[in-house]
Amino acid sequence: MWDKISGGVTIDGVTYPPMGPAPWDQTFKFWTSEIATFRCPSGEYDQADFGRTNYAFCIGDIAANIHQSPVARGTFACGLNVKFEDIKDGLSNSIAMAEIGTRSKRRIAGQVATRQPIDILRQPSLCFSTRNTNRPDEYNDSVELLKDGRGGRWADGAAAYGLFNTILPPNSVSCAVDGPEAADGYYSSASSHPGGVQLVFADGAVRFIAESIDCGDLASVPLTADQSIESPIASPFGIWGALGSIHGREKIDNDGL
Repeated sequence: MWDKISGGVTIDGVTYPPMGPAPWDQTFKFWTSEIATFRCPSGEYDQADFGRTNYAFCIGDIAANIHQSPVARGTFACGLNVKFEDIKDGLSNSIAMAEIGTRSKRRIAGQVATRQPIDILRQPSLCFSTRNTNRPDEYNDSVELLKDGRGGRWADGAAAYGLFNTILPPNSVSCAVDGPEAADGYYSSASSHPGGVQLVFADGAVRFIAESIDCGDLASVPLTADQSIESPIASPFGIWGALGSIHGREKIDNDGL
């Protein structure tokens, strides 16, 4: 599959360029193909138009300018390359990837509340208002959700499909500001496992992290990537935020994991 995607291929008389067309082009059969390696065996999901993924890349504790970040706050950043020597906090203290859910009706684990007000970028806790008070594992019935859901297109690098930030705790709501897809906001890690999620750290270690992990003050204004360009700056979001940042120089209290 990789050879065909990267080299260009002709399907039903249509010639596609190397690396394929836009990831929302359903005529390109590879984008609609499910790849077992990208799926969690415990995942819950509805039928979908595209191949999905249950694994996302960590962008650290930023919520604004996610897709045009001038510097990497996390192990990954859109359009930027991060090397091991850039991870000043240490490979074993920096998250690389985590689980995310995929669409299953209105379940929080696999969805995103879209077109949320820009005010939430200054106070993460406002995102919790999208939760259904009677069914706490679902979004409110009035909330507009993402058509393909979290991880809904494995080939798409937009935040809703393949990224997560370490601000709201694992298994929390996700909120996209204004637009539905390549939008700023809060994108939570989530899983079908009770109580937490599996994480991959930059050193390759896999650890289970409880959803009760310390997340600091969720009324705090998230940092901007610009703030960490000149000097290290600690995350305001507790141990969770510290694990997401690669150059915050925070002291990790392993008892809180």
